[in-house]
Amino acid sequence: MTPNVLPYIGAALMIDVTGIETAATVRDPFPIRGTTWTIAQ
Repeated sequence: MTPNVLPYIGAALMIDVTGIETAATVRDPFPIRGTTWTIAQ
């Protein structure tokens, strides 16, 4: 990432889970929405 965040202020940074390795049953469809941040100065 760049140290200058001015062009990105107000933009959303999202992390989505697109796959997982497990023996358990996953009930939700992928991608599963993870955390969302709004970039601020």
